[in-house]
Parts: sequence; C-alpha cells; structure tokens
Amino acid sequence: MDEVLRQALEPVQRDLQSAGISLPRIVDGWTGSGEATVFDPGGFGATGIWADGSVPEFERVAAVADQIQEIAIEGRWAPTNWPPCPHHPDRHPLIVSIRDRQAVWVCPADGVLIAPIGGL
Repeated sequence: MDEVLRQALEPVQRDLQSAGISLPRIVDGWTGSGEATVFDPGGFGATGIWADGSVPEFERVAAVADQIQEIAIEGRWAPTNWPPCPHHPDRHPLIVSIRDRQAVWVCPADGVLIAPIGGL
C-alpha cells in the first residue's frame, strides 16, 4: 500500500479495532498514487479511498477517517452510529474535524472534542 495512505489509515484502523470492527480487504491502486480500493466484507461492492500527499498529515488522517466512516456505515459493516458519541450514543456518530492541527472525533450536537482519531 502507498505509504502516505497507509500512514493516514493506521489511526482509523485503531479506532475500528477498538470497536471490534475489522477493516475489510484493501487493494492498492497505482503505485505512488495514494489510492486504494476497499472491498465490502460481503463481497458485494468496492469503494475507492485516497490520501493527498500534498497536504499535512493531520488533514490526510481526517480525510481518510471521513471516507472510511462513510464506507463503513453505508456498506453496513459498522454500526450506523460508528463511532458512537459517548454523550449521545443512541442519537448519532461522532464526526471528523480538525482542531489545533490534529484530526479528531467530535460530537456533532455540541462540538465537544471526544478523542483524536486513533485514540478511541
């Protein structure tokens, strides 16, 4: 896997694993492209992901987390509230944000920072 994408994906994988969710199979795109394809665990579909090597790492992590969250929820291989908001666990998932040059998960209702991406 492209190193830029691999580094951006690692913290997201930690958050998935902390919730007991396994990341499905990922296949590299073109060498050095920062792209890959995530295959649905049921084998019914695939979605591309990418990381832009020209932006700071915290922006790449945020972008990849946002992509994986959408794919996981839409593909139904993660709960529809992944990652769950600890303040409102039955209402909504956390959302990706950037605070102080760090990719983080925040509550969409009150904007409270919950954890850095990779720190759930």
